[in-house]
Amino acid sequence: MVQVADDFSFSGYGYDDLDRSTEVLADNPGLPTVVLASEYDRLDGLRSWLKASIGGTADFGITATHGGTARSESGGDYRRSAHQL
Repeated sequence: MVQVADDFSFSGYGYDDLDRSTEVLADNPGLPTVVLASEYDRLDGLRSWLKASIGGTADFGITATHGGTARSESGGDYRRSAHQL
């Protein structure tokens, strides 16, 4: 994980072997930690899902299916929140 920090915040960035983003973490004092996590399909290399959590609580998840040039996504709100990203 690549980490960037100063006196006011911390950010972390995770990558897979193909340098695709697998995790983004934002941690700021006084605010809940936000984590975005992605996974990629082994066959076509396209993103298969994206999930977010805020303060350790699941916020949303999106799964994607790919076929030819078409792409469809379906999302599921784990909870209703003002923190929609």
